[in-house]
Amino acid sequence: MVLVVNGKGGKRREVLVFPGREEAVYAAIQGKEPDVHVFDRISGALDIHSYRRQFAQTCMSCSLTAHCCPKRDG
Repeated sequence: MVLVVNGKGGKRREVLVFPGREEAVYAAIQGKEPDVHVFDRISGALDIHSYRRQFAQTCMSCSLTAHCCPKRDG
């Protein structure tokens, strides 16, 4: 699981790592303390909506669909 501290609407949420992408997550956090942000900031130049679309599409095609996607609050 990855904890997103400042997600959409400033909300915190836990997101499962997709199968097969665990090594990329481990590489990103290697050598960092558990309570330190993986990324200091996210550039405004990034197309965040395309990442959200890709995440949603991967959730839909994932054989673990019920487990891939985080539960919505409220």
